[in-house]
Amino acid sequence: MRILVIVVVAVLGLTGVAVVADALVAARVERQISRHLYEDSKLATPPSVMVSGMPYIAAAWSHQLPSIHVEARDIDVPDFGRVTMSSTATKLTLT
Repeated sequence: MRILVIVVVAVLGLTGVAVVADALVAARVERQISRHLYEDSKLATPPSVMVSGMPYIAAAWSHQLPSIHVEARDIDVPDFGRVTMSSTATKLTLT
């Protein structure tokens, strides 16, 4: 019984570490995409980027991402005001 508890705790611990590592990798990629979009544009603020695919590391490794969503806020449109624009790309193949 004691060995079973140790195995269960170890598996749960490793699963938790894997989920956190996956989230950190996805957050880093989202931040890099946001930074590149911001630097290559005239946006007032860096855009919000969300990359889907769970687990993300497996999706990136296979070069297939379900979707990427980008949202840019405070875009000044002449004679209209500031707006928020968003775009989503689905079924992406990374090269």
